[in-house]
Amino acid sequence: MSQAAHPLPTILLVGDAAGDVRDIRQILAGVDAEFSLRKSLDQAAQTFLDQQPALVIVCQEPSRLPEVEADADADADAPGFWEEYFGESPVIFLASEASSGDPERLQRFDAANLDYVLRPLQKHNLLPKVRAYLNAYRSKLGLQSALEQLYERGREVQELQETFRKLAYQDPLTGLPNRLQFMDRLANAIARADRNRSRLGVLFIDIDGFKGVNDQYGHAAGDELLRQIATRLTSAVRRADTVSRLGGDEFAVMIEQQADAASALAVGNKICQIMSWPFKLEMAPEQPLSLGCSVGVVLYPEHGLDSDSLLRAADQAMYEAKRGGKGVARLAEASRSDATQAAGAPLARMSRIGDLH
Repeated sequence: MSQAAHPLPTILLVGDAAGDVRDIRQILAGVDAEFSLRKSLDQAAQTFLDQQPALVIVCQEPSRLPEVEADADADADAPGFWEEYFGESPVIFLASEASSGDPERLQRFDAANLDYVLRPLQKHNLLPKVRAYLNAYRSKLGLQSALEQLYERGREVQELQETFRKLAYQDPLTGLPNRLQFMDRLANAIARADRNRSRLGVLFIDIDGFKGVNDQYGHAAGDELLRQIATRLTSAVRRADTVSRLGGDEFAVMIEQQADAASALAVGNKICQIMSWPFKLEMAPEQPLSLGCSVGVVLYPEHGLDSDSLLRAADQAMYEAKRGGKGVARLAEASRSDATQAAGAPLARMSRIGDLH
């Protein structure tokens, strides 16, 4: 990120004495800054509504100064009346002729933490002060710019991290959780089911007839159709359920609450029904498309004790549904080993819990 050039700093001159203003401009003729002139403090205060000068030079001294005998520590941080006008901008006062020859008066400037230059004005006592203040001002701007760049870069890093997270866990076409996120959620749901001694259902969905549409109308039409399918699937389940695009024209649904064979099959049949409704593509609105789907249904822990085995069982049940005529939901049959494992799952859970104690 390139650093933007800073505008010229502004030196605000406050005073109505033409001779002082002329002398200051001559002394500071080589300084890389812009000058602004105000005849009074009230006029100067209006300037601060629009800009914050890098430096203020007041061609007079304050109307009141603290006594030298006052508690310096107490007065050091006390704001003077001039701060109402100048805020955080540094100020250089021109000492009067009387003060320039009065050491006690100058001590009162020091007691008030005020910077000043003596009269008669000379290059060697004003110019170094001005350059020092302008260098500090430029350093402050540079630091502020660096902090802003760091903040902006930090925000860009956060945006990149969010983009990477979406790429890693979200299907870019449909916005649904992808296979990786689905398997992660399924593993977490299995852990909750273990703790709550509950069940959950997994549905594996394959779209029937999608390849023909993709071949006939092209990939753009296939992408549009997949987005419509994702919308229908999401509308067919509860918000607590998870709908995922595993890849291609394969989708999955996880039912975590009130999951049993009857409810899981009911969801599968509902999905088959809404997938049989005609689809319309923007590029071919006068040609409704008839599709369908085959759904494999499994339950935890009856058909598997981990994410991989459950998804494999659901995939196999989906192929059984296709062989049975498509457009239907099929509940997987638990094998003898699956049934034995399911029956032993509570004991295994109790054993794991006992190991923790």
